[in-house]
Amino acid sequence: MGLIPLSTLPPAPAQPAPSTQPSTPAAPWQDPEIQYIAGILRQIRATCQYLDGGLGRLDDSLNGSTSEIRRAGVLGQAIDRRAELKSGIEVGARYLDEAASALGTSPYLRDWIGDEVTRIQLNWADVVRNVAEVDAAVAKAQANPRDDLPDTLATDVRAGRAAVHVIVLASAAITMPLRLSQHLQGALPGQTISFKSLFEDELPDQVDRKEILRRIAEAPATVDGVVDVEGGTVIAISPSRRRRRQSYLWEMAALLVGGVIAFFAVAFIRNFIAVSNGVHVPDAAAAASLNQLVVLLVVFSAGAGFHLAVDVVKAQQGAVGSPQWAGLDNWLLWLHAREMKVISSIVALWVVFGAVLILAPGGLPDGPTAFFAGYSFDSLFDVVIKRFDAFAPQQIAKATKVVSGDEGTTK
Repeated sequence: MGLIPLSTLPPAPAQPAPSTQPSTPAAPWQDPEIQYIAGILRQIRATCQYLDGGLGRLDDSLNGSTSEIRRAGVLGQAIDRRAELKSGIEVGARYLDEAASALGTSPYLRDWIGDEVTRIQLNWADVVRNVAEVDAAVAKAQANPRDDLPDTLATDVRAGRAAVHVIVLASAAITMPLRLSQHLQGALPGQTISFKSLFEDELPDQVDRKEILRRIAEAPATVDGVVDVEGGTVIAISPSRRRRRQSYLWEMAALLVGGVIAFFAVAFIRNFIAVSNGVHVPDAAAAASLNQLVVLLVVFSAGAGFHLAVDVVKAQQGAVGSPQWAGLDNWLLWLHAREMKVISSIVALWVVFGAVLILAPGGLPDGPTAFFAGYSFDSLFDVVIKRFDAFAPQQIAKATKVVSGDEGTTK
């Protein structure tokens, strides 16, 4: 999983504007130049996918087991495929001219995507050449239906499809980060967005979508999100540093305040601290137990920390089943992106600490028990909840007697 912060483009060049208008857009996709070129590139991608559909149907026919089957398959669709390829080439050429014109009048766009548009143009030239050769071969087959198909037809069809595929990926690599950023803009930090759900209609092939997501993940600054290439998701993050700092403060507060609450809850329930006549330690035995509780708190925390360290090492070594997030280089952004999950894990940590020390029979547990309870707190949480569900009715019944006055009457 890769980590991608901040925005997708360099700052747009300053443009003269009336005093009532901002000199730069609030977001890249709001810039008219970017909107225009992105729209053209999406049309180029759609046109190439249309061409690939026509070439793909010819390719399927050319996979027939005998020459007669291949010839019949091609001739059966010759009229439709020739018309389809012709219209696709005409439309695509017009869009390519528009893209070239846009770059010719904008140094900003030329600097941003000039190299990718050149790649698209060069591969389009290959598409045009291969489609022309395919059309000539199909026309020849129509004129001489008894002859075998030209040997070069299959090669030209597949070469044309390969060039089309390059254009589709090159166009998508420019336009999809913009669309993704637009969706992330309205998402809350930590919200997970499915790349497949957003772009399956634009890029149906799963392998192609994974490739685009990999490119986004490897870019130095593409979208405001944490990208999980294998999972096909992007976790939204806030572009505001202040908002990110809030996440760190909330998580630190949960860790510290939760630990203090858990410590005093155990101390009160175990009677290490009394509240009659003010908060105090009743006797020397309670003071010794309180000191032992402090040690167990440290040992329990060390177990949880060791568990985290093991996960990090596993992830760095590429171990199967290790947490995907643990391999990230930027931990702070991950902590922000998963703030609610982190806080809920911290709550679970202290719940397990309290439960282990309160429910342990015969006094406080020993150090190794506390260490491994911390190490396995995530799996122990479910056990604690089940134990609590079984334990709670008895305590609720006692509380009900106190509230109803039954206990006092009995006495």
